[in-house]
Order: sequence, then structure tokens, then C-alpha cells
Amino acid sequence: MSAAILFWTLTTARVMLALAMIATIYRVIKGPRARDRIVSLDALYVNAMLLLVVFGIRYGTSVYFEVALIISLLGFVGTVALAKFLMRGEVIRMIPDDLPLWLAVVVGICVLAGAFLTLVGAIGLARFSSFYERVHAPTLGTSPGTGFILLGSVLYFTITGQRLSVHEVLIFIFVSVTTPVTLMLLARAAALSRPPGRHWRGAAIAFRARRRLVAIQQARAWLLHHPAPRAGTGG
Repeated sequence: MSAAILFWTLTTARVMLALAMIATIYRVIKGPRARDRIVSLDALYVNAMLLLVVFGIRYGTSVYFEVALIISLLGFVGTVALAKFLMRGEVIRMIPDDLPLWLAVVVGICVLAGAFLTLVGAIGLARFSSFYERVHAPTLGTSPGTGFILLGSVLYFTITGQRLSVHEVLIFIFVSVTTPVTLMLLARAAALSRPPGRHWRGAAIAFRARRRLVAIQQARAWLLHHPAPRAGTGG
């Protein structure tokens, strides 16, 4: 009974969210102005995110949640960019000519340091022989490399925009939290999966040897508890 109730409520919710997406798509096409289309797009990605969450509940999997998170992040970035375009008529600004020399030097050093560390990590990822060595190499880019480049971005936008830039702090927190989790899951998956190539052949041989040893031990234990009958005692 409870499963049937949940099934029909989730089905009804999916239909309602699909109708909501159709309504927002209509307003995106209809307009009539740019701000109407932008707010419709913002509502559209929220509806799509909620629909994916409902799908995740329906099928009992968390795969949809990662996709919903990506859609929410991309939708937020897109809405912010379009809102800036409406306010200032531009999204990308060129480097100003009156940039202070010290700021250009510091930002350049931070960006180059971050790019160099990321390159070293990528080279290690390409050259190391085993997975457990390769899995640590990209952390040079995701930890110190990201930190240096984001530090340069904070300095640049804080000085040129004359206000504290906090977007980079949020990015660094997000990367610092998610990267160890993904690497831990990958390392665990590699430990539980079958290693390829000659490593798998060696593991297969060791596995068969362990099976034979266990079978021999079980046979010995059975013989100890069930001795063979002596000659002449049968009948």
C-alpha cells in the first residue's frame, strides 16, 4: 500500500513538473523582453533539477542528484552572466590599461605558479605506471594549483572592482571538499575491482592457489572427522 501511494504521488509530481517546464519554455519563446526570457530560463533549470530529484527518488538511485547539482550550478552561472549583461551591456571585460604594476606582477606570479603546478600534476598523471601513483598526481592542480590561481583572481577583482571578491573562496571550498571524496571513491573502486594486465594474472594465480589450499584444508578436516572403515569390519 505504501509503495503504491509513493508511486502515484511521484508520478503525479513528474507530470506537474513536466507541465511547469512546458509553461516556462512557452515564456522563453514568447518573451516579450530579454528579462522575461532570462527569468523563464532560471525557472526552467530549477524545474529540470527538481524533476531529476524526483526521478532519483522514484528509481532509488543517487545518480540523478549529481546531474541535478551540475544543472543548478550551470544555471546559476548562466543567470548571473545574463543579469550582468542586462545591467552593463557586457559580460566579459578587457584588462584595463591603468592596471597597477604591482598588481599585474602579483597576479601574474600567482597564475603562473598555479598553472605550473597543474602542469606538473598532469605530467605525473600521464607518466606514472600504477593507478595509486597516478591518482595523487592531479592533486597538485586541484589543491595548490587551484589555490594560487584563485588567489590571483581574488586580488585582481578585489582591486579592480574595488570590492571584496568571494566567488573564488566558494570555488576553493567546493573543490577542497569534493576532490578528496572523489579520489577516495576511485581508490576504493580500484581496490575492489580486478586489476588489468599482468597484475590481474598474478592476482588470479594467487586466488586459485588460495582456493586449492582451502579445499585441501577442508578435505583434511573431513578425513579427521570421518576416518575410513578398517578392512574386515564391514557388513
